[in-house]
Amino acid sequence: MKESYKSILLQQYINGTEYRIYFVGDEPIHLTKKIPPVLVGNGKSNIGELIDSWNKKIKSSYVQGELKFIEAPGTIKRDTALDSFLVAHNYSIQSVLDSEKN
Repeated sequence: MKESYKSILLQQYINGTEYRIYFVGDEPIHLTKKIPPVLVGNGKSNIGELIDSWNKKIKSSYVQGELKFIEAPGTIKRDTALDSFLVAHNYSIQSVLDSEKN
């Protein structure tokens, strides 16, 4: 990791809702509630479609004024790590989750 980044921040993990408050000087200017990704099956959409729907929902909730996000916090990346996770649990990006299954 040292070769990839100039600096890193390590924080203790505490279970519960996470909020971040952004300050300019002493003035709070923005509050963000971290929303962990959750996919719930509907018996029709495949995992890829559920991810796209989730990401669209999250991105729309982060549109505020002139702020633009390359990747909104809480979105799900479709990458090899996701593929490996799905394979380890006997799923693929094309798998359809039963209704209410997450």
